[in-house]
Amino acid sequence: MPAVRCWKATATSCRTNSIPFNRQLVLTANDDVEQALLTLINSFSKYSVIIVKRDRYAAEAMRLLREFTIAVPQEVSLLSLEDSPLASLLYPPLTCISWPLEALLDNCIQRIRSLIDDRPTFTAEGRSLAGRLIPRQSVADIS
Repeated sequence: MPAVRCWKATATSCRTNSIPFNRQLVLTANDDVEQALLTLINSFSKYSVIIVKRDRYAAEAMRLLREFTIAVPQEVSLLSLEDSPLASLLYPPLTCISWPLEALLDNCIQRIRSLIDDRPTFTAEGRSLAGRLIPRQSVADIS
């Protein structure tokens, strides 16, 4: 279910910002990132960006794209939703969204404690923690 929420949020964000979003190009890796990427590459569909959940998936994407002589970021931009230390070691360095993990964990612990104390708390709809864009060289400059 988290994967579905993630791509739906991405689709909403794209529509809000007038960016085309094609649901047919959303692939689920199911622990086989290479196969999902090969499916995308061999589909001969036009795509301009690959967004991955983990930096190690991005590393695998970079390797496969190089094998198929697809240049990052000149032909395809690559973005990760993790921002681990690996991101800056890749070539090109990986553009990421960095999440406030401490705030996320604090929120989770607070919710768990309230459940244990039999005082479930409900958050207001729409309350969220925002990620921070860490621009590096894996995304094309479209300005």
